[in-house]
Amino acid sequence: MIKIRKEIMVTSVIGSVAYLEGAMITAAIPYISLQLNISELCASLLLTLFALVSSFLFIPFYLIEEKRGIKKLLF
Repeated sequence: MIKIRKEIMVTSVIGSVAYLEGAMITAAIPYISLQLNISELCASLLLTLFALVSSFLFIPFYLIEEKRGIKKLLF
């Protein structure tokens, strides 16, 4: 039972960090573009690249959930 609770906690933390990371990069993109001296187009492409990489990183977590099953993770 404790092992399942740890898995739920780890999964929740990973999801929260991923969400906050996306929100922070969106808020920080104007400062990043100023520091790197890039145009708005390049900054938006950077944001798009970040979103694509994040999307591809969610695939392994989805596969783990499919293998373990949602019932085993939650109950």
